[in-house]
Amino acid sequence: MKLSLTRTMLGLMTFVAVITYFWPARQVYFHSDAMKELSDGTLADDQNWKTYLGRNDYSSRAWEAVDAAKLHWERKSYRSAIDEWWQVAANYRDTEAALAALDNVARGSVELGDRKTAVRAWELLIMLPDVTHIDGGFNLMNYRHDACVKLSEYYESKGHFAMAERFVSQAIYQDPIRDTCGVYASSVIMELENRLTNLRVIQGK
Repeated sequence: MKLSLTRTMLGLMTFVAVITYFWPARQVYFHSDAMKELSDGTLADDQNWKTYLGRNDYSSRAWEAVDAAKLHWERKSYRSAIDEWWQVAANYRDTEAALAALDNVARGSVELGDRKTAVRAWELLIMLPDVTHIDGGFNLMNYRHDACVKLSEYYESKGHFAMAERFVSQAIYQDPIRDTCGVYASSVIMELENRLTNLRVIQGK
């Protein structure tokens, strides 16, 4: 029995190692058009999703640009993808696609080891209007909340505790997490409140 279990474990470990080795580079989750992900591709369904998501031609073009940049990333043209996401944020700043594009810039930059660009993207993201509830319908994304958490972690790692406190406070009060599971959302807020307390203790407050 023990020998059989050992062989099974070794087999699983070998499988994971092979998959990890041959998995394509830069496997990063990027935000893309939820309408395209959820629709089966028919015109009627596309129109229904546009209505449900509060889409118009303007915001649909913004999402198309987000997806076009994602294709560059998948083809390993990483800088081209990031440049195009920056353009989406500049050209469609009043849409949810702009928030998604900046979040993609940050994620991609972290993957490329460019932390400064990631921080710049997060800081710009939280300056944009939170239009997720207007231009996202069902879709409870937390672009601003997540950016605040990431900024807080970054500044804490740099020893800038006042800035870390500012952003974790914003993640709790101004841009709290939105989730369909209240228990999960409460646990996230509780964890952030503990971080906020610790940051204030560090500063002697």
